[in-house]
Amino acid sequence: MSVNTARTLYSIFSNPAWKLVLVAGFLAFIACFIIKGKKRAIPIVICVLSLCIYLVTAGISGSADHMISQQAGQEPIKISNMDAQVTEYTAPVDTEPVLTEEMVDQEMKTVRAGGPYGEITVVGHNGWSIEAASVDSGKLSYGLYGLILKPEDAEKGQIEVFCIDGFGVCGTGLETEEISLAGYTAYMGTYDDHDHWDYILIKGEKPEIVAQHTECDSWTDEMWEEALSILDTVCFDEGKTEGGIGQYIQESEDDTIAVIMSVSNVTPAGLTVHFRQYDKRENIKLVYGDVYHLETLNGDTWEDVPRLIEESGTDEEGNIKLPSEGESELEINWKILYGILTPGTYRITMTMADWDLDNPSVYIPAYPLTAQFIIAGPDGNP
Repeated sequence: MSVNTARTLYSIFSNPAWKLVLVAGFLAFIACFIIKGKKRAIPIVICVLSLCIYLVTAGISGSADHMISQQAGQEPIKISNMDAQVTEYTAPVDTEPVLTEEMVDQEMKTVRAGGPYGEITVVGHNGWSIEAASVDSGKLSYGLYGLILKPEDAEKGQIEVFCIDGFGVCGTGLETEEISLAGYTAYMGTYDDHDHWDYILIKGEKPEIVAQHTECDSWTDEMWEEALSILDTVCFDEGKTEGGIGQYIQESEDDTIAVIMSVSNVTPAGLTVHFRQYDKRENIKLVYGDVYHLETLNGDTWEDVPRLIEESGTDEEGNIKLPSEGESELEINWKILYGILTPGTYRITMTMADWDLDNPSVYIPAYPLTAQFIIAGPDGNP
């Protein structure tokens, strides 16, 4: 007899309804003492038939139960309840292990990197290390924020998946291939016939998403295949934004004094301003102060951010020297002056002056510089 047949017989003859036959036989047995004469033979026959039917069903059920337990290689476990006895069987010894949700999460884990343009996510593989790099963290070689991918068995090297305003490449010795990756029409770039790609432009529309690697010469072909498999899970959600970031604009630099202004550590309550002189200028002694002016973009129009108080600046006004061909920074907190800024696009303007502190009576040329930044909101970019 096959296991399926045994299971069918067991399901039929183990039904509690068969006990009603035994009840009918018991009632017929009682009737034997009540009914007189020849009619007494009827309950006697019913009693005997009921007992025989019940014994047959119980025998078939027991035989099928025993066969199933032998085929499964396990002893049955009886579980009793108020209605009936239910027989359950443990899994055979050679049954494949079942992956739990926790085990799957350990092998394939989603890692996220949040930022003001949107959230970047990838699904990692077992044996890979994935680290999030936030804005201004300094962890990325290129880009604004993103993720760093490393195979745990590699001696060195990493792939950086990052968000950037605009990705530029040199065309000399470059070959590009259009591929489908993570649901995007991506472009894989390879320089000088390298064995593996040098970069992949995953999302070409601003803000762009790019994958680029460094020092991966020791990687095996299997590592490169796994890396491409992970990159195929890249997702960029522009609806999930957080934090703030500076944006380069033309007004951020002045070539007359060879100075560029930028901002970092942008929050609704303040930021850090950086001034860097990228080329030496003779007979120029640059100074600046902590006086600044904030504007916000309303549609296509820049408007002054309303002040809570009129005063600004401190004793450092106009007295901070900029190192020649060096960099200087200034932390600004506008919580008292402007309050906490709401999500939006802003710009901050400060003035650099060519002022010889040893001869303050001479003419002082002023060079205003402006840096743009955004503060992201919970429902997308401002």
